[in-house]
Amino acid sequence: SSRGPTLDGRTKPDIVAPGTNILSVKSQEKTAELLWGAYNNDYVYSGGTSMACPLTAAGAAIARQFLIEKMSQAKPSAALVKAYLLHTATEMFPGQYGQVGATRGQELLTLRPNSDEGYGRVNIAEVISLGQKGTLMIADSKGVATGESETVKFVTNRSGHLVVNIVWTDAPGSTNASKALVNDLDLEVTLPDGKQLAVNDQINNHSFVQASTTAGEIMIKVKGTNVPMGKAGKQAFALVASVK
Repeated sequence: SSRGPTLDGRTKPDIVAPGTNILSVKSQEKTAELLWGAYNNDYVYSGGTSMACPLTAAGAAIARQFLIEKMSQAKPSAALVKAYLLHTATEMFPGQYGQVGATRGQELLTLRPNSDEGYGRVNIAEVISLGQKGTLMIADSKGVATGESETVKFVTNRSGHLVVNIVWTDAPGSTNASKALVNDLDLEVTLPDGKQLAVNDQINNHSFVQASTTAGEIMIKVKGTNVPMGKAGKQAFALVASVK
């Protein structure tokens, strides 16, 4: 229903879900409206964020259950659940009408993440299947302080499309601040051929890298660019990486 960015430039939405002609429970109150129309005595059609939000919330619940039961994450953090949900989302570029629509300004004009689709559409099938492919590396870190970095080695035996993203639960900002982000982390990825990809985002509490890669060692570095309000001086983060 709405597109970003926010006033301070943050990418919103973070993720999207279907919101048109979704079946929802029909109220049994005699005076209740039929919303977009009745399906039967128990369900009605509706739409908007009122339908997209519960679909996404259910997706997050399934992602959390999968992380606990299949990925040995006993107590997955909110950042990890969000990172995994964003990681497995489906890219919607260039949109419904393809490049023809893009040339007319009707469609998604850039690849994800952007303020039209965020990281894409919730994909529960990918939430379940990605972890079973054995190409997924997940880490909940104690975090980094200002000037510190943490490097993780991700070894893949396949060539393909590499996706790496981090998410962190930021410290609360001031309501009067011109920028909502408090703790700033950056992401740097070194491919097996030595090529480096860096994201120096000073606005969002998430970072994302995607690229074609060969099999081999991929080095992923998370840097504490500015952490003024971290717990014990550090900002914890969650990281997800895979090659498809």
